[in-house]
Amino acid sequence: MYVKLTNGSVDQYPYTIGHLRRDNPNVSFPRIVSDDVLARYNVYPVVDGTVPAYNARTQKVETPELPTLVDGTWTIVYSTEELTDSEVSTHTDSAASSVRKQRVALLDETDWVVVKALENGESVASDMKQYRSDLRDITGQASFPYDLTWPTKP
Repeated sequence: MYVKLTNGSVDQYPYTIGHLRRDNPNVSFPRIVSDDVLARYNVYPVVDGTVPAYNARTQKVETPELPTLVDGTWTIVYSTEELTDSEVSTHTDSAASSVRKQRVALLDETDWVVVKALENGESVASDMKQYRSDLRDITGQASFPYDLTWPTKP
């Protein structure tokens, strides 16, 4: 991706080689345009900056609309922003929903064991009962819906 400058300020971003060709119809550019040629037309490559460390539960990464000149290189400079209470709540609700779906899928995987035991007039093995009980209780863990300890399937 590129940035097009006019009088030293960002005029267009994102900018592509296709834009350059369209903006200069009387110029025959090579298939691969060098950075030197691009600079003659005030077009410069943009690099992706490093995404800062952040806490996904309480923060989000902001992508700027325009690149910033950093040490002579046009760069996308990411920043973090605190989530609003509403966004934190939405994020937590989504994570909880995902955990519940995973729990249901794991319970579904063992339903046949319970059905088979009941059809044969047998009792369900205690380790299977405990596993299924632990799955149902997953939402009671203090760290729910994050950092869960999932039970091990017998």
